[in-house]
Amino acid sequence: MPASPTASAAAARIALFRACHYPPASAHAGPHPTGSSHADRELGPLDETITIAELTRDPYPIYRRLRREAPVLRVKSVGRTFLTKAADTKYVKDNAALFSSDDPNTPMKRAFLAHTLMRKDHDEHRTERMAMMPALMPKTIRSVWAPLYAKLAAAYLDQAAAR
Repeated sequence: MPASPTASAAAARIALFRACHYPPASAHAGPHPTGSSHADRELGPLDETITIAELTRDPYPIYRRLRREAPVLRVKSVGRTFLTKAADTKYVKDNAALFSSDDPNTPMKRAFLAHTLMRKDHDEHRTERMAMMPALMPKTIRSVWAPLYAKLAAAYLDQAAAR
């Protein structure tokens, strides 16, 4: 008997949840006789061939291939799970209780030496976002930022012309 659409959707969400929770190597459950841990097998497929150099050079062919072949895939070189389909990405974004943005291993923390807005959930995210919103509203951009950028651009162009 085929699974109901609801059961299929639930199974897909469970698989997505498992695939997206990619703990650091130290958190894995231990080796399996085949060389992979039990936790690794439950997390979903792991790609060990995609390199950072390929992703830096031109990631788009990789993304297209993944959308066709493995839309949810752990990528060893970056220690991250790639979601390449919009529906999966939306599901993860809309379910912060299951898929927290609070990633202790994020490169964002190392890069900015802070816990950035992108890595905060719920009230903590909302509080910071609301504090920034006035500066990013269209009216503010038109009346404050656009004239400032025009003035700075003109000054840089004048300096370049003088050289």
